[in-house]
Amino acid sequence: MGEREELVFSAQLSETAERYDEMRDTMKEVVDLAAGNLTEEERNLLGACFKHCVSSRRTTARMIASMEKKQPDESNKNKIKDFRSKVELELTAICEDILAILDAKLLPAASAVDAKVFYQKMKGDYLRYLAEIAGADQKKAVAAKCGDAYAEAQETAKTLSTTSALRLGLSLNQSVFFFEIQEDADAACAASKKAFEDATADLEELDSSEYKKSTEILQLLRDNLTLWTSGDKPASEE
Repeated sequence: MGEREELVFSAQLSETAERYDEMRDTMKEVVDLAAGNLTEEERNLLGACFKHCVSSRRTTARMIASMEKKQPDESNKNKIKDFRSKVELELTAICEDILAILDAKLLPAASAVDAKVFYQKMKGDYLRYLAEIAGADQKKAVAAKCGDAYAEAQETAKTLSTTSALRLGLSLNQSVFFFEIQEDADAACAASKKAFEDATADLEELDSSEYKKSTEILQLLRDNLTLWTSGDKPASEE
């Protein structure tokens, strides 16, 4: 077993043990060793470790922000604010880490369409996470970069099947960006509806290997449409 294979195995072991920070460090070594040319399995491992690292912190940041709004005692509110800032700094560092890797190593090395879309979508996702916690003076600029990343990914994804799980996941997350960051319910619903209708019209083209993943995302698109048209805000994302 070569060095690269050993690192991949170590990352898989860390994932099984739910030690995602260690998994992230290992996959960064894989990126360097591969000069940015990752296999599909390696891409998925990279995506998984960073996603797990930010997911818990995003949830914590939202919970603390809610507590801060409801806290009547000013002293306690300041303590909550300081704790929220700490979590947001951790979240920002992780997002900026993967964004730097994407721009410097992964996107320049990507030649296959699915790899390009995967990384462009990933860039949009992590810019969206930054936009969620950005101050009013920074949010507009971060949101603009996020919108550009998703738009570039959609342009690249045009050659993928409308039933592709990757293309559907991109549309799902872009629609969440429209709704939650840009606060544009019409754009969010239009994007979700188009992706859902295009895919359902081509269901006979659905790859059997992607059936489960694609149908799960189609259900999330439908769920979000139902929520948004009824006036409810929480949304599902990939």
